[in-house]
Amino acid sequence: MSSKSQIAIEYCYRFQAKTPHSSVLWVHAGTPARFQEAYTAIGRKLSLLELDDPKADILQAVYDWFSDERNGAWLMVLDNVDDMETFFATTPELSSVTSKPVSSLATYIPRSPNGSVLVTTRDTRVGERLSDRDKCIMVPQLAKQDAEHLLGSKVSSNHGWSESDAAKLVKTLEYLPLAITQAAAFISENHCTVADYLKALQASDSDEIDMLNEDFPDPRRGIDRPSSVMRTWKVSFNLIRNHKPRAAEMFSLAAVLDRQGIPKFLLRRDSDRAIDFITALGTLRSFSLIEAEKGGETFVMHRLIQICMQSWLQMENLRQRYENEAVEVLSKSFPNGEHKNWKLCELLLPHARKVLGYMYSSRASQLCYATVCQNLSWYDNSQGRYKSAFEAAKVALEVRQQFLGDLDPATLTSTSDLALVLGYQGKYEEAEAINRRALDGREKVLGKEHPSTLTSVSNLALVLGDQGKYKEAEAINRQALDSYEKVLGKEHPYTLTSVGNLALVLRYQGKYEEAEAINRRALDGREKVLGKEHPSTLTSVDNLAGVLRYQGKYEEAEAMNRRALDGREKVLGKEHLSTLTSVYCLARLLHHQKRYTAASLLYQRASGGYRMILGLSHPRTIACENYSSSILQEMGQEAGV
Repeated sequence: MSSKSQIAIEYCYRFQAKTPHSSVLWVHAGTPARFQEAYTAIGRKLSLLELDDPKADILQAVYDWFSDERNGAWLMVLDNVDDMETFFATTPELSSVTSKPVSSLATYIPRSPNGSVLVTTRDTRVGERLSDRDKCIMVPQLAKQDAEHLLGSKVSSNHGWSESDAAKLVKTLEYLPLAITQAAAFISENHCTVADYLKALQASDSDEIDMLNEDFPDPRRGIDRPSSVMRTWKVSFNLIRNHKPRAAEMFSLAAVLDRQGIPKFLLRRDSDRAIDFITALGTLRSFSLIEAEKGGETFVMHRLIQICMQSWLQMENLRQRYENEAVEVLSKSFPNGEHKNWKLCELLLPHARKVLGYMYSSRASQLCYATVCQNLSWYDNSQGRYKSAFEAAKVALEVRQQFLGDLDPATLTSTSDLALVLGYQGKYEEAEAINRRALDGREKVLGKEHPSTLTSVSNLALVLGDQGKYKEAEAINRQALDSYEKVLGKEHPYTLTSVGNLALVLRYQGKYEEAEAINRRALDGREKVLGKEHPSTLTSVDNLAGVLRYQGKYEEAEAMNRRALDGREKVLGKEHLSTLTSVYCLARLLHHQKRYTAASLLYQRASGGYRMILGLSHPRTIACENYSSSILQEMGQEAGV
């Protein structure tokens, strides 16, 4: 029996105890036939009419009796009023049991100062309409202790009971009463232990679906009421499919996304009218198939409900359709990894990873898949997740090469993205080769002064600088900067990135005064255009600190280092790769000043982060660990050891 029905039964007992001379009536109201059957039984109990009379108006007679104040106090429970149309639409079946014109069941719910009607329903809209818009009381999820007690009350100690296994099982079932009752019935009928059931449940999704689909009779439920989780869910879903097809489609799409944090905008199609979208979403919420979170802009689906829905989609050969829709939606919604998009990227990240786990066969879906991969790679790269960024960029390139060819602009973008990630991984030779391929393709297809071509020029210069090919890197950087200024203007963010890159390669060559001047230009421009806390601005702060250090301007260099570190910890977090770079740069400055203790602690922090993110063989990890080792030797020498 469902939680809502059990609560209604308890209320009936309390009502009867408080008003012992009252009448308590239970009406199964899932269908017109069940409603009529209940009213007929009530009529017999009250000896209201000759019920064998084919002309007897059963529903009206019961209604009239309970509407009469002289008949005392009463409580009527309308159980499982799940279908809006059952109570509020015209009901042809009633024509054979009432002398009145064909009407709706709601017409026959009695009203009296002495009486009360308690409604249990999956659909909150039905309850609120029947109660003249009184707010429904939602049945909450069972508390952990109550869930364990429910399981314990149904499973004997002969079934290998342990508190630990019970706690794990109810948590796996997410404290859903019907699922717990069903698990207990399975354990009892199959003479297995709680641990055995838990192990089978966790084996695979298909095993879990089979176990959820097992139907064990519950004597407290009507014989036509399904007791399995799968079938109980399907009752609600069938009602929605029949009366609100758009809601069923939205629910099907939600089922193939991550079940938590589903943004409202992902579920809305361009063709949806506002009123249709609102009512479809309201239907899903009314049946508690999804629940609102975070102010109603995102939703969560119960894990077991999602499993049931995915199983149904598979059986109906509809899963591929909604997976295709999901990847198309994500390809339009998941933005590139620019800083301004980070919040949206983080919101959509679980859904993007979910859809990338599916297989796609059509050309359109695979190209959408490549778009999601590209933007996900960009975002992962910006967060220092280079391994996953590389995998996504590689897949995007392979798909686009297959369907679009090597020289399509989208393919060339994927080529450039892959080269960039390789550079960040310290694979400089491979990054250079792929950068040159992207540059050659873009010059051929887009022209030498197209912004995308200039991006490839700038990226190539960066990787050349990383390899110590400073003269070539400087020449290419100056070429890129001249073109950026001509095409985009001196204050465009891309131009300012080129300014910063040129300053960096000048510093590598010991041209400190010129590097400082150009760094200050980049910093001033980025503060003006992007703001003081933008990650690119903080990169300029760190780079300026580096060139100041090389000139012996330690006080200003330290102030800049600490500004960059504080800003990155605030904006990016303490474990972000760029934050660790600020830690490393500050350690180098303090080391140079022989402030060994503070420098050593910073080296250790940076080294630990680099090992975790970049790996032991990355050049930056190696350099950091070498400096960390050398500082210990210098400290020993200073101490005369």
